[in-house]
Amino acid sequence: MTAKLLMPLALLAVLGLPTKAIAHVIETDYLLPSLEATSDQDAPSLEAEGTDSSAITFTSQFTSGEPFKNGKITIYAPGNDEKPWLVSEMDENGEFEFEPDKSIEGDWTIEIGEGGHWDSWTVPVKAKGKSVTYGEISDASSQFPEIPSQLLVIGAACLSGGVGSALLRRKRSA
Repeated sequence: MTAKLLMPLALLAVLGLPTKAIAHVIETDYLLPSLEATSDQDAPSLEAEGTDSSAITFTSQFTSGEPFKNGKITIYAPGNDEKPWLVSEMDENGEFEFEPDKSIEGDWTIEIGEGGHWDSWTVPVKAKGKSVTYGEISDASSQFPEIPSQLLVIGAACLSGGVGSALLRRKRSA
């Protein structure tokens, strides 16, 4: 009898775990230019040392270690989530450089990939015409796949059906 109760739970556990999706996500890292701290204590931003370039090198790869070759890059300027500021591709090594327009203050959004293979980063530019706030660059995406609501409803239906069947059989046999 206990085996019959556990069968729906075991089936739900096997079908409900998105192992393939977790095993094949994009991981993105970034490399900053040579930096030195600014003297302004109120804004702990960092500026590129000895150069006007503040380009950030992003590198994306799958969890298997394979580079995300020619992955689609979409960059949105602050305050404009509708129209891309730049659409590009990663190179063969899964890399691309991004240098925000420092005259536009706010959070730049970088979307890497599309569909199921996707990553998103936020690059803040503070104080118009100044510098990128490197210490506040953040990964805006979740590395865990979302469980579709339909799967949750089906799982709940299977679970309640299994429990109901077990209770009904138990009542009849008593």
